[in-house]
Amino acid sequence: MRILVLLMAVAFLTGCITAPLKMPSREKRYIEPIPERQSPGFRKPPVELIALFAPGDDEYRRFSAEVPLEYDMLPEGYFLPLVEMNILAPQTRMWYKKVYEGDQIDGLFNTVVTFVVWEGDSETGYELARFVGYQSKEQFFEQVRMIIDMYDLNNPRKRRMHY
Repeated sequence: MRILVLLMAVAFLTGCITAPLKMPSREKRYIEPIPERQSPGFRKPPVELIALFAPGDDEYRRFSAEVPLEYDMLPEGYFLPLVEMNILAPQTRMWYKKVYEGDQIDGLFNTVVTFVVWEGDSETGYELARFVGYQSKEQFFEQVRMIIDMYDLNNPRKRRMHY
């Protein structure tokens, strides 16, 4: 018996006998990633800062060069996420017309970047606050912090969650 086990061990080590290996499938399997805002345990923030702009607006060009990358990494970007929307894009125009007719948002000036604090989803939400124009990064952050403090958006117990 010992000789048989010894012979099998030698044969295995020399490659005569191989253990069955599970070969990986050659077929590529694509698993679609879950978008971050829909992943389990993540709830979409109830309030967003929407930057409504027209292409070619000088104030918006300065804003987009100075603020968005830094904004997303700061607490302000967590409590009040930034969404940039071109007011001349067909989808944005349709959305704006719908919420304007539903008295969910006030009028806009197409020539100046307008920052709207939007609470809720795109269908049933409403304008909470706004500020118009962009002068400097410091003033922008000051206005955003004032809105966060005014509506207590940094207090998770007072934030209303929409599912």
